[in-house]
Amino acid sequence: MHYEQITAALVKKIHLANDLAIKDNPALNFQFMQNICAVAGFYRTFWKKNFFPIIAELLHMQQHIDDRIIANAMKLRYQDCPEIACQLLQQHLPPDRQTGYARYLAAELLREQGKRDAARQLCRQLQQEYPHLDEVESCLAMCDVDELFNCRHDYYRLLHHAHALLKPDTYVEIGVASGKSLALTRSGTRAIGIDPSASSAEALFYRSLEVTPTLFATTSDDFFNTQDLPDLLGRPTFSLAFIDGHHSFEQALSDFINLEKWASPSSVIFIHDCLPVNAQVAARERTTKFWCGDVWRIIPCLKELRPDLQITTFPAAPSGLAMVTGLNPVSETLARNLHSGFCRFLATPLPDSYTARCSLLNVHPGDPLTGITEQCARLPRPRRHHAV
Repeated sequence: MHYEQITAALVKKIHLANDLAIKDNPALNFQFMQNICAVAGFYRTFWKKNFFPIIAELLHMQQHIDDRIIANAMKLRYQDCPEIACQLLQQHLPPDRQTGYARYLAAELLREQGKRDAARQLCRQLQQEYPHLDEVESCLAMCDVDELFNCRHDYYRLLHHAHALLKPDTYVEIGVASGKSLALTRSGTRAIGIDPSASSAEALFYRSLEVTPTLFATTSDDFFNTQDLPDLLGRPTFSLAFIDGHHSFEQALSDFINLEKWASPSSVIFIHDCLPVNAQVAARERTTKFWCGDVWRIIPCLKELRPDLQITTFPAAPSGLAMVTGLNPVSETLARNLHSGFCRFLATPLPDSYTARCSLLNVHPGDPLTGITEQCARLPRPRRHHAV
């Protein structure tokens, strides 16, 4: 996939949005502008490519000057200029013209500048004035994440670092969503994505510039029941895998068991959503927009039932990223204890204290990138496999 092809695909999405009159729906228009700007920011950060010229198409789509100002502020945000973006909103959108979405964006920009108290204050005002603006809840949660985690990296940065260090020849991702983490794959990696909604690579918002993944529009359980993973990979084992599917403990555990069968001593599994910022977002049933479910329960489960594994959770925004090494494909401990273990650990409460939470979830105390580098250095050198 080349730069020009992805540019054309993004411009096509913008034109389709224009044809569907998304601009006439403030909520959809705001979300769409944010998605396009976020995509441009992603390629700038991880691929060192400039996709920001496509914002001109996005601006042309907007009928109102206020929406063009918001789009430009978003562009500056994803160019890592939150202070300038804030100034743009303040200077060109006086209070009487600021919609709830514009003020929500201002709150996010304040948060990204480290002005969390000001961001929280603005969010609380918005909750009073716009009780149905769910995005505000996410901004408040992210203020807490920034404060508690004290980490400047999100989990995409950590996965990107792992790809750079490991240079995996094979990669399996469970839970593709918009394709953002899958788009971190580089030349030399055979990538497989599993997600019921992942119909085609062309439909994804994010795509690797070097790798076209093989996608399976199915649940992970159905995938492992019907597909031969080594045959698809052309290797008997995978190098790197990422679990980010259904946000439940039992599904994450099932995915881990299914993946470990095809692991080598040098394989690595990352698991998302293993460090919730509070008990509300860590609940099994979703009641909040910002939500990670009870995937975190897999950590105490693995610690107790599989002490042979090396498990480290990194405090990466927005909800932690666990790294598991020392995998053993012939171990049957988890499969034998699947039902009883699930029932027992389902009763495990999330500690109120962040310190206790870090202890329960094996949270790394230092810089996550350094931690991942150290973990990767301890891995045995991968064997070169012949295609199967």
